[in-house]
Amino acid sequence: MIIFNPTESAIIDYPIQDKKTKETKLWSIQPGETLEFPDEVGTYLCLVYGFLQRVITEEDLKREQEEELKKQKGTSYPQVKVIPASSVVVPPVKKFDGFTKEVISGPGAKTPQELVEEKKKEEETITPIDEEGNPVGVPCKFKGCDRVFTNEAMMKTHYAHKHLTFD
Repeated sequence: MIIFNPTESAIIDYPIQDKKTKETKLWSIQPGETLEFPDEVGTYLCLVYGFLQRVITEEDLKREQEEELKKQKGTSYPQVKVIPASSVVVPPVKKFDGFTKEVISGPGAKTPQELVEEKKKEEETITPIDEEGNPVGVPCKFKGCDRVFTNEAMMKTHYAHKHLTFD
């Protein structure tokens, strides 16, 4: 874009940031000077300093005026169509329950949490016994609970889940 400064006022070191590189450059134009600027910079300078003039050929001016007439007549099609909100019909959203056990594996499948709970029950109910048939291991410390576990960690987990209550 070519810009002409018809006044006696100089524009010196006006900062404009490049949108792509985020680099800020300083732009100047002296009184009576005609300079070429990048389109974005020239447009911005003309917007800020209303006295600056764009220098264009007669053909370019004619082309711009034709485009403006097309916009006024409605024969130019913008990229955005604005409609009233009342005319917008939103179809109902189909409910999707997510990944359920039926969706993933079919009916009757067990979720990972159910499998983990089954494994815990198996581990809790397996009571090691010695050669004479007596239970061997770590018994639950809760009165009235007769469960015996293979190690203390399993017993503590059982105790925390089954017997502890917080009021």
